[in-house]
Amino acid sequence: MVLLILTSSCDRKLEVIANTSNDNRFLSDALNFKGVPESPQDRSISSFCDLGSWHSFALPDDSKEFYGSFIGPFSMNRDNGIWLGKTFAKFILYKKNKEEIQYVSVNLSQYPGFLEQHIVTEIKGLEVNLKLWFNSNKSIFVSATVSNKSSVPIELFMGWKGDVWLETAQFNLNEQLEVNFSDSESTHQYHFDKDFNTEVSSTGKFYNSITKKPYKILSNSSENINLLYVSLFNKLQNKESQSINDDAVAGSYSQTIKRWKSYHDAFPYKQNHWLDSLNFELLKTKSIQTLIGNWKSASGELRHDGLFPSYLYKGFNGFWAWDSWKHAAALARFEPKLAKDQMLTMFSYQDNEGMIPDCIYRDTLIQKHNWRDTKPPLATWAVNQIFEKTSDTAFVAKMFPKLIKYHYWWYKNRDHNRNKLCEYGSTDGTRIAAAWESGMDNAVRFDNALLVKNNSNAWSLNQESVDLNAYLLDEKKQLIKLAKISNNMSSVEVLKNDYNEISMLFNNAFYNTDVGYYFDRQLENNQLVNIIGPEGWLPLWSGIATSETAESVKNKIFDESLFYSKIPLPTLNISHKDFDPENGYWRGPVWLDQAYFAIIGLENYGFHEEAKTLKLKLVKNAEGLLDKGYAIRENYHPISGKGLNAKHFSWSAAHLLLLIE
Repeated sequence: MVLLILTSSCDRKLEVIANTSNDNRFLSDALNFKGVPESPQDRSISSFCDLGSWHSFALPDDSKEFYGSFIGPFSMNRDNGIWLGKTFAKFILYKKNKEEIQYVSVNLSQYPGFLEQHIVTEIKGLEVNLKLWFNSNKSIFVSATVSNKSSVPIELFMGWKGDVWLETAQFNLNEQLEVNFSDSESTHQYHFDKDFNTEVSSTGKFYNSITKKPYKILSNSSENINLLYVSLFNKLQNKESQSINDDAVAGSYSQTIKRWKSYHDAFPYKQNHWLDSLNFELLKTKSIQTLIGNWKSASGELRHDGLFPSYLYKGFNGFWAWDSWKHAAALARFEPKLAKDQMLTMFSYQDNEGMIPDCIYRDTLIQKHNWRDTKPPLATWAVNQIFEKTSDTAFVAKMFPKLIKYHYWWYKNRDHNRNKLCEYGSTDGTRIAAAWESGMDNAVRFDNALLVKNNSNAWSLNQESVDLNAYLLDEKKQLIKLAKISNNMSSVEVLKNDYNEISMLFNNAFYNTDVGYYFDRQLENNQLVNIIGPEGWLPLWSGIATSETAESVKNKIFDESLFYSKIPLPTLNISHKDFDPENGYWRGPVWLDQAYFAIIGLENYGFHEEAKTLKLKLVKNAEGLLDKGYAIRENYHPISGKGLNAKHFSWSAAHLLLLIE
């Protein structure tokens, strides 16, 4: 990593940086990025990340010891996330006698795009404003403005200090200050363009730098120090410009604000919206920050940019297939290039048969790509979402042959009896991988399912799944649109004929007229698996339900003994004996993707007031969604409203944006 520090007189451009937070264009502190880790492995601290960086940073907590510090970095290319130290650089002021000037109070804030500290010192009129923002996926700027608001000049020294605590890391003073790692080619370099005296502790774990000469700040004037910090996996990456003159710093900050403003402008508040304007802004801000915070740039085995499900959860440091499709649908609205990259990185691994792996990772020495299963077919839906927002016909033309190959892979490898109704399955014959393929890893409907062999690399569960076939029917409609856009007209009639044939089978195969709901169907005897779960409302989302069956499903959704809980739309009806939201994962918690499918499904059939009721009930009762500082969770307890499992969960944020737009 490269750290460069510049001192200069404050000009008009840097005054803009110091004062930007006062314009109130962004909501502050929607998420809580404050805290100091207790150990390298501490995952209790949330942190700020942008532009696909593999490093994130936090504000300190209320401990005076860390006033003036930016905490971190939290390095996600090591051990799937580890704190390199408590603070990479703390800004310090010294009196002429080298006695440290005490910071009396600090106001800590995070805004979309930057972190900020405003510090009041023990010297009357002497204040500091610190900002941190990302300049690229490898670099951040920290801008420090030291202001003298008193009536007399103030003479002082300025400096930085920091630490590392990994056993394999230490500071070294060669031609410049560096952090070297005994187990990695990563490098952190500190370059000062002013004269600093720098000392490294005997342990190599701490550095301290102080200007060689004092600076005199006149009354009602200010002085700036700007810091550029570049994260490098190896020295060969060190190719980007490291200019830190005033124009470069101000330009970088201006571009950051402009970019984040464009993100927010993509979701304007509309008159008669179902949510009030203040909560709309809060939910929008949280959701955008969550998605951008999980953005990771191409690295290692990840060939294009994409999103983690959650940077903070140790098991989620990769790209998953159906997570990616959901991320892309939301990103299409405000960061369309990233939406396309999210699709491309998964499809870069498409095999010769058309299959997409379940998940892929940056470093396969830590975790292997999972080829044991794929994930539900929402990729074409995502590409259509991208096209609707971008009109990018070239992207559609590139993706269409990949999408249609993936679509027909299902019928070749997951249709055991060749009746054009598919099953979830696996490539290795294991039931656990087959359940993973559904995306609903431990759903009750699969408890008694067995595996049947289709070919040497394909097994199916012995039940045809209603949600899978609803996805596939919807995908045929989406593929027809894309075929026309990309001038693949020969595919249009084939897809239309397939759709008409299978749609005639669908309702008879999966709808139970006695219960008034849709269910999976067993292969051996065509008996329905009468577990009332979220898969039964997917036919409304895909538009394959009839008006009569849609009415019946709607009634089930609003049944208080089934799905109309404090937070509605749990992933297992609340009366089932195996309902266990706290421990069940897919046996009761409310997942926002499934809630989205239900709500859009109701709207598809004209139940707009009912859909509005569900949306309000969901966002108002889910813990912290409408409160500042609370992370968006992986899922929620339908009875208590408690947030469950991973924090900062991308597909939850994605579907919230889709619901509020």
